[in-house]
Amino acid sequence: MSVSCAPGEYTMNHSEQYGVNKARLIANTALLMIAITIIGGLSRRLLMGEFHAPGLAAQGASVVALFWVHSMATRGELVQAAAIALLAVMTANQMGYSLLTGGISGPVILVSPLAPLLANLLIGPRTSWLLTAVLIAFIALIGLMGLPADTAALPIPEALARISSLAGAMVAINCIGWYYASTNASLVERLWHESRHDHLTGVANRQHIEELLEKELARARRNQNSLSVLVIDVDEFKQLNERLGHAAGDRCLQQVAGIIGEELRRPADALGRFGGEEFIALLPETDFEGAMHKAGEIRAAIASQVSYKYQGQQVPATVTVGVSTQHGRHNRSIESIIAAAEANMGKANDDPAQAPVQEENSEPLRQLAAS
Repeated sequence: MSVSCAPGEYTMNHSEQYGVNKARLIANTALLMIAITIIGGLSRRLLMGEFHAPGLAAQGASVVALFWVHSMATRGELVQAAAIALLAVMTANQMGYSLLTGGISGPVILVSPLAPLLANLLIGPRTSWLLTAVLIAFIALIGLMGLPADTAALPIPEALARISSLAGAMVAINCIGWYYASTNASLVERLWHESRHDHLTGVANRQHIEELLEKELARARRNQNSLSVLVIDVDEFKQLNERLGHAAGDRCLQQVAGIIGEELRRPADALGRFGGEEFIALLPETDFEGAMHKAGEIRAAIASQVSYKYQGQQVPATVTVGVSTQHGRHNRSIESIIAAAEANMGKANDDPAQAPVQEENSEPLRQLAAS
């Protein structure tokens, strides 16, 4: 297993947080487009005295669709459908207003890259490039055919120049949007990982392991299962740091974390660094006897694989393990479970069948602690 649980199984991960941010962007964009549509329609009718029944109906339909998009995004429902609807309304409005404001010679056509840029952020590069192709085809069509009919058609060379400029700008902006979206996704993933994991050992940090423990407690109560917690403390760690240096202590913690992670083989098992030289392992659906057995395996694996040199001898690293088990019918807090495991620390060491460290190998460790 990996040394920490798959975060998405227990708490909001970066993908889910991205979904929340995406819904907010959709809702806010829908509100902005509603305001633009209403203000634009009123200005044409009140200031310019224009009244066009089909145009009014189209604007009304756009406003209704945008209100639906805003409602779905605000409630977090059908977010993907809301994103597609938002882009469809935006593209339709773009095309319609372009025809009403002079085609490729008008001002509205200049904001054509906005829809593909938004598509890159909300859905992905494939949709963005598809929308880019549709808009470039539309621009080429109205440019070469001289639409709208009530405007003077541009000479073919000038029309081709405008079409090429608009298409080039759209492709360039779309590339920038794709680069930003991909870079931002990588940055968000890295920041999310760093906020949830210990930088030295790579396991879950204290905040994350407490969140995992809380989730597992709720699941154990709901399913009436056992949940065992191991509190694992590296013996004589303070003396190791003082006598051999912090670099040796860091290497010891990294090796211990790696070995514990290898011993926790089930996907649901989790490991976190609780602070200093103390680790916490979560064993869902594991009773007290099973947890004690696992504690012995961890102690044996660490003693056989982790050691450091002191006074010419290889000293095996040892750990003390405390075990606490929560049964589904009980209602205990995470603090009480951890406190119980810490109070029971050493019980796994007291079992001769599980004690992996021979007495003669422990003598240099005691000398290190006493020196």
